[in-house]
Amino acid sequence: MLHFENRSGDRELDWLREGLADMLITNLSRSKSLSVLSRQQLYLLLERIGRESATKLRLDEAQEIARRARAEAVVMGSFARLGGQTRIEEYERLLRLNPNWAWSQFRLGEAYQRKGDGERAQAAYRRLLEIWKDADPDIPEVIEAKARLANPH
Repeated sequence: MLHFENRSGDRELDWLREGLADMLITNLSRSKSLSVLSRQQLYLLLERIGRESATKLRLDEAQEIARRARAEAVVMGSFARLGGQTRIEEYERLLRLNPNWAWSQFRLGEAYQRKGDGERAQAAYRRLLEIWKDADPDIPEVIEAKARLANPH
């Protein structure tokens, strides 16, 4: 699962690039018949082919990642703005379907923080820490969420 390409022309939607991929990774990982690369595994493979990030990968690069991962399929995608619904409202709607997507809670907190809604950002960071209360405390998102809760400004 590669990051999605933001074709909306709105840089404020860039957070969805990873957020949508994270949601799909989490959802697909629940299948007993699928094996899905984690984000960390993807970054390692990108590093091995000399890429720093998953932005705008060419098809041949995506195929090389799939070959190295011995994957049968690679998922690439893009998104654009449709309709008048705000992006945060849509993201929250998706989270209500499965509130245990920890990385998605982190991305939601970031979105609210950028929007200037500290109260909702803090709530999202608290949900992330609750979901991952037994997780490795060295996970970067856990460290960052704790820091943002300690210093909300």
